[in-house]
Amino acid sequence: MTIEAELADGSVLEFPDGTSPQVIQATVKKMIAPQTGATPATPAPVAAPAAAPKSSGTLTNIVGGAIEPLLQMGTGMIAKPVSDVAGIGAIFADYLGLKKNDPTAVKRSVEEAMTYQPRTEGGQAVAQNVLAPIGGAIESGAQSLAGAITDNPIAQAGIKEAALQGVGFLGVKGAPKAAAALEAGNAARATELATRAANDSMRNQIRKQGQSIGLVAPAESLASETATRIGGADAAISIKNRSVMTNKLAEDVGLPKGAISDADITARSRELGKNYKAVETALGGDVTITPQFQAEVKNLLQPMEAKFSQDSTAFASLREPIQLLQQQLQNPTIPPNILMAKIRQLRSDARSLAKDTTGDPAKAERAMVNSKLAGLYEDMVDQSLKQSNKSGVLDAFRDARKKLSQIDLIDASRLSDGLIDPQRLATLVGRYGKDKRFVSGNLETIANFANTFKNVTKPVTKADLPTASRWELIAGLTSLGAAPATGGASLLGATPLMARAIVPTLAERGMLQGNLPSYKLSRTRKMLPNAVQAGMLGGAFSPYVEEQK
Repeated sequence: MTIEAELADGSVLEFPDGTSPQVIQATVKKMIAPQTGATPATPAPVAAPAAAPKSSGTLTNIVGGAIEPLLQMGTGMIAKPVSDVAGIGAIFADYLGLKKNDPTAVKRSVEEAMTYQPRTEGGQAVAQNVLAPIGGAIESGAQSLAGAITDNPIAQAGIKEAALQGVGFLGVKGAPKAAAALEAGNAARATELATRAANDSMRNQIRKQGQSIGLVAPAESLASETATRIGGADAAISIKNRSVMTNKLAEDVGLPKGAISDADITARSRELGKNYKAVETALGGDVTITPQFQAEVKNLLQPMEAKFSQDSTAFASLREPIQLLQQQLQNPTIPPNILMAKIRQLRSDARSLAKDTTGDPAKAERAMVNSKLAGLYEDMVDQSLKQSNKSGVLDAFRDARKKLSQIDLIDASRLSDGLIDPQRLATLVGRYGKDKRFVSGNLETIANFANTFKNVTKPVTKADLPTASRWELIAGLTSLGAAPATGGASLLGATPLMARAIVPTLAERGMLQGNLPSYKLSRTRKMLPNAVQAGMLGGAFSPYVEEQK
């Protein structure tokens, strides 16, 4: 059944059963207006130009831009099928000669009466500039689909409407699922980032400690990798870090900054050795070999003897260290002058052996044994001075001992240019310097940094920086020359040449420093689920906004 509304001229409008009285009244008024104004009794006065609508406030526009398009899409989706039924009814009434109505006018009147229209500038801008173009594209696609299927206008209208309703259905059903999938992805990513943050906590702590003393740890990103490949950033940063490391370690032990020479090492060691000479007097008589010393020596000796007795050929490198350790267990006491001389000799031998870079296992074992024996004798001296309440001598001895131990490591890791090899220093600290009394402060920071950031602590010099090839030089110069004619576009061809000129300077000034990586979801990623859901719904309902234009 239909609802009929008769106009003053006798024409009758038909509405689907259940259409609200407000919709019927609004439609009738719109149909009467053009009829009553078609033959005016008197000429209508020319209306004055309408005043420009008052601009809405900023907050109102923001709220309107977010809410009003949703209201327009929702009411438009409901009004669409109702207006189509009214229009189809008018078509059949006109075809049968029962009533003379314009079906298009009937359809549009019903649709406009039931659809909310944005009133704020923000709502109108979103509807007209965002949703309407999208809706137009979707509607055009639906029309093309219908035209490809059939030539019948009524069938085309039905297919088009079915396609638009299908898009709306998919949007309503798919948008929440898409948003849920993205939310699940965000949750998984957040868990992954939290795990990575826990795993990287030590690495990041080492990064911060290194940066606090002037070391450079570049950002771990695509841009950093690109700079490394094109401009040799790793080598340039390594040169910077080698200089900073050497200066910090030299400052800690009283060596001059810059390249360290053999003369610098000898002079500083001799100066610190004066404190060892004072120990000889302070100790007085012979020093008794303590049970603790003997136990520690046996702990070193027993595994070596077991290996050597198992295969003296394979473990021939242990022969001299074993003999050296066995000698230390023969005397129950030792005179102070011989003890201090023994410590100095053991340290000197250990330093010389540690400098070996050939990988000779015999030298490596002897260096390790000499270093540990020197430390055990020094522990015995420390204990004796402490028991004698000679605090002044003890403090001076401890300070000299720590600095001499660090000078040994510096000297053993020093290259021909007078700067340290960070990688070798880290290896030596791991092998000989496990005692936290001596491996602390800048030395510990530098060793940890070198172990962690190997790519920017390489033993390189300025001679190792990458240079431009002949072809890169030609391409760079050609690109620079063509820049005025190409509006600067040709400068891309000069990128490698310019990078290799600029990157070392940036590294020297510490301008390639990278920040700690972020372990939080980006703002864009957080907003993506809601944005995708709104976009899918907007795309689904946008055809009904397009029809309101």
